[in-house]
Amino acid sequence: MTADLRRPPEMVVSADNPWGTNEMGRKEIGLRLTNWLRSTGNNPFVFSINGAFGSGKSTFVNMWRADLQRKKYDRAGQLSPVDEADKNTTRHLTVYFNAWENDHAEDPLLAIISEIKSRMDEFYSDYRPYQDQMDQLQEQAWKIGRQVVPAIVRTVMRSVLGNEWSGMKFDKEDIADWSKVAGEMAKEYLEKKKAMEKFKTQLQNFARDITASGSKQTALPAGHAPTPASFDAPIVIFIDELDRCRPDFAVRTLERIKHLFAVEGVVFVLSQNREQLAAAVKSMYGQEMDAEGYLRRFIDLEFNMPAPSLEKYCNHLWEHFGMQQLTDANPSRALLKIFTRMADSFQFDLRRTGQCFTELRIILSQRPDEVTHVLIGFLLALKWGRPALYRNLVAGNLDVLELVNKLCADIGSLHPFFQTHIGTNMLACLIYSQTNIPDWSVINVNLNLAKYDTDYAGSIKAACQAVAHLVDRGQLQTTAKMLEFSERFS
Repeated sequence: MTADLRRPPEMVVSADNPWGTNEMGRKEIGLRLTNWLRSTGNNPFVFSINGAFGSGKSTFVNMWRADLQRKKYDRAGQLSPVDEADKNTTRHLTVYFNAWENDHAEDPLLAIISEIKSRMDEFYSDYRPYQDQMDQLQEQAWKIGRQVVPAIVRTVMRSVLGNEWSGMKFDKEDIADWSKVAGEMAKEYLEKKKAMEKFKTQLQNFARDITASGSKQTALPAGHAPTPASFDAPIVIFIDELDRCRPDFAVRTLERIKHLFAVEGVVFVLSQNREQLAAAVKSMYGQEMDAEGYLRRFIDLEFNMPAPSLEKYCNHLWEHFGMQQLTDANPSRALLKIFTRMADSFQFDLRRTGQCFTELRIILSQRPDEVTHVLIGFLLALKWGRPALYRNLVAGNLDVLELVNKLCADIGSLHPFFQTHIGTNMLACLIYSQTNIPDWSVINVNLNLAKYDTDYAGSIKAACQAVAHLVDRGQLQTTAKMLEFSERFS
């Protein structure tokens, strides 16, 4: 079996086991949010999951969505077994819409409706009443989104102005033409208003029919199709990557949700970075715009995604890439532990961590020795976390003792790590791998860590003497060249 050399993939979400082995500890969050969702009743709601880029929002959304799709509760609210052979035991009808992948569209309305129809086709492709409802929704969405007046305006402009845009005088006939345009604009406004009202009514009927709230009624209103097997309310529509799409498309999506989808039995879950979305609003309406106040008009409640366990994610990536096949057990444990500790100190997000592992598996394919493993774990994290310090260290403009002082002054939590057995040995390898070995008599003066442990300098010296026969002078620069080689891949 060879190591997986692909880029770090999105975590695969199993329909049967959405949370997997729960490496990221997201299952508990999802279950709590499900309980909260059930408590909202049938009211229209817009809920957002806020998190920084690389925090794992999309992965969580896919896990939660898959979990919602397979849960079924009894009347007491207790989770009951799902009949995997029967798709109709699905707990909620969920729809996934990736705004970034669809921002090529002019209007998000038709795109969202198309995703709903596609989802319905998975369950009721042959059930004509639902298909008719979806066709009607698409028809009204098209009427709402079409732009008739601009085409009329362009026609009139050409007939009146031709290719000349200055010095024109308008006669009565020209004015009559513009009156026609005004009349068409008024007509289009009324048509769109009527289409919007009809759209919301049809969407309300659809949500009532498709969910248990409709099927349990003893008598449905005229025109409501009885469901052969219903979902529970509410329908949950996930909008992902809203902060990455075109600003105008993001804003238009929010406005469409607010004005057209606010009906009973429909809940929206937005996955977004609030800061980036606010920037999109300002790019549309000006930098003086109160973007936070604007967003509060559209979002009813926001959940801030907690920081994931970086250690668990690093272990997951290590296994996924088959790193253990490229190295021996002891060096690999040291490398992984050092990198994880430094990456956590530098506050790497999941995306940055994945980029580092992409580079790491290229480096390990070069079969470095045991000492180089130790250097790699530290240098790789340093290169991404503090690139200026990394460049100065490799160039010989900064020795290891100065580097340690700078890092500890910047990140106080590194003090105890550097004083652990693995931290001390790592520093020893770094010190001895430099071209010039420091004068041991000045370590107590130069190493600020000594004030936390009066014998710490002695520990460093002893560790250096222990690794002296393993480390080559200049090995730091050799390791840096391995990192440089990995940078050439894209």
